Amino acid sequence: MRKFVLLLLAAGLVFAGSFRDLYPYLIDLPGWNASKPEGSSTKIPFVGTAVVEAHREYTRGNATVRVTVGKGKGVMMAWAPFAMNMEYEDEHGWRKVKNINGFQVGIQYDKEGKSGSVVVNLTMGEQTVGVLDLEYEGITPDEALELAKKFDWKKIASVLQKL
Repeated sequence: MRKFVLLLLAAGLVFAGSFRDLYPYLIDLPGWNASKPEGSSTKIPFVGTAVVEAHREYTRGNATVRVTVGKGKGVMMAWAPFAMNMEYEDEHGWRKVKNINGFQVGIQYDKEGKSGSVVVNLTMGEQTVGVLDLEYEGITPDEALELAKKFDWKKIASVLQKL
């Protein structure tokens, strides 16, 4: 049994910390009303899967923003549309990837819904440790990007690496 526990530790399948460790990084945004942070974790050590995420919703008039930070297969799906670093545009909207402060940032916009997302691929060195996904409605993509920049990407990545 002891060898099995050591094997799990060596494989990184025993996780320390909690989704609650992410709450302090879901900051208040000036001019926005914010809900309490919420989160969850799912750990399946025998399969080698863990999903840890925390989120918070913000409102200002008719505009809404939902910020999720986390790691694991389900959360990482937010990065999937940007993974090939392709730009795309049609009459309904667009998608592009930028490099901001050493992080890849995917931005997409749906013209009809006046909504979209800003997804930051959080890395430590060369390793992806999670994402910050800011979904928005009722604001411009530029304003959404500026809101996303208010979160401390480096500190969030550091916490996610330890979870």
